[in-house]
Amino acid sequence: MVANKECDLQVLAELLLKKYAFIYEDMDRCDAAGAYHSDFMLQLFGRGHLSAIHGYANVPALKTQILALKGMSGAISLCAAAVSLSLGYR
Repeated sequence: MVANKECDLQVLAELLLKKYAFIYEDMDRCDAAGAYHSDFMLQLFGRGHLSAIHGYANVPALKTQILALKGMSGAISLCAAAVSLSLGYR
């Protein structure tokens, strides 16, 4: 977002948060089939969550394999909420 010189940062943030467009592959359509396919979300997966769980300890009693696989949706939701709150949206 900071590198984008074509649009005011505040305006860009508002556009991306409208209907949570930043989540979708096609931000104009916001189609559920393209949810979590945007460049932003893929970067979030690759750099944030996946690097954090790489090499996790497999403890069957604690079901860490399930947590590693299913925790992604929670991680993304929390990141989306953090972005919204940090920009002053509630």
